[in-house]
Amino acid sequence: MKQFFELETGYLLIALFFIVITYIVTTRNFMPKGALKKGMAMVLPLLIAFIGFHYYITTKRMVEVKKAFLEGKAILCENRETLKGPGSIIIKKQAGWSIDSGIFLKPDYHKKFHTARCVVDTGN
Repeated sequence: MKQFFELETGYLLIALFFIVITYIVTTRNFMPKGALKKGMAMVLPLLIAFIGFHYYITTKRMVEVKKAFLEGKAILCENRETLKGPGSIIIKKQAGWSIDSGIFLKPDYHKKFHTARCVVDTGN
């Protein structure tokens, strides 16, 4: 459950915003009776499905990234630390990187990378 909230907190907050907007709109005077129930019945399942699907896809990719890393393949991770410089970094086991609880670490590198923000490098 901790991993779910770690990965999906932003999307849960966005979903909460949509729920609040749905509530505000469907409870106005000009809306017909039952609009709140109908509005929530449409919005809630849709948001649950979107967040659930995103979580499923993300955790599936995390497993693939970890497996590929342990097999010695190159991993491409986004690097949003600065606007200058590369937008991504290549992580390889042979270069001294290790993985701990889904986080890529290197003793002489100050930044850590989460496997949720990485993909297996299919390039050269």
